[in-house]
Amino acid sequence: MTEGARTDITKQEAASRQLETAVVLFFCDDDAISIHVLASSASQILYDVCKHRGATSIRDIWQDYIAEEYRSKWIKKTKQAYNYFKHAKDDPFTELERFDPRSNEWLLFAACIDYVTAYTFAQAPFEVTAYFTWFLATHPGIMRKDRPLADVITESQALKGLGEKSPYEQRQWAADMLRATYEHLERRPPVTGLRCDRSDIGVIDNTLGQ
Repeated sequence: MTEGARTDITKQEAASRQLETAVVLFFCDDDAISIHVLASSASQILYDVCKHRGATSIRDIWQDYIAEEYRSKWIKKTKQAYNYFKHAKDDPFTELERFDPRSNEWLLFAACIDYVTAYTFAQAPFEVTAYFTWFLATHPGIMRKDRPLADVITESQALKGLGEKSPYEQRQWAADMLRATYEHLERRPPVTGLRCDRSDIGVIDNTLGQ
């Protein structure tokens, strides 16, 4: 879709669109670096919005458990991959060691939490609420029973047994769900022209929104 020149993009829209795209790429088992950059960029916007609104970011909650003398090292370490993927001014010929693509799963979850903290669940795009719900369903027991959505996730027939499936099957379920939602809404997904499959490595064979 060609939008033409726009001058009215808000921080919320920027964070939303980056996070929406990162979620779709994640469920499609697509490029881990792109997912990391998009999710990290959205996460930084959401962190800043939380700060300005006097809300507590999940990042601050985690940092509260780190001793003061190690806090700067902790922050640097958590941003290491994102900074490496963004810049090459001081380290154009270095290599990033020990980047784990599996970290994207938790990075996206943290960003989704900050989204609903900075704004609300009602304002969140369905990709964000879908990921939030999927994450809790695939990590049964991680959510306190008295928290919102706990009963919904526990009692949902659609989500039942999802936590017992393999990581591939869990992402396949989510990708199929997103595809069906886009078709139902007659809406184009944020990632177009890319097949939501990697048949050479056994990931699902379908095309999102095509």
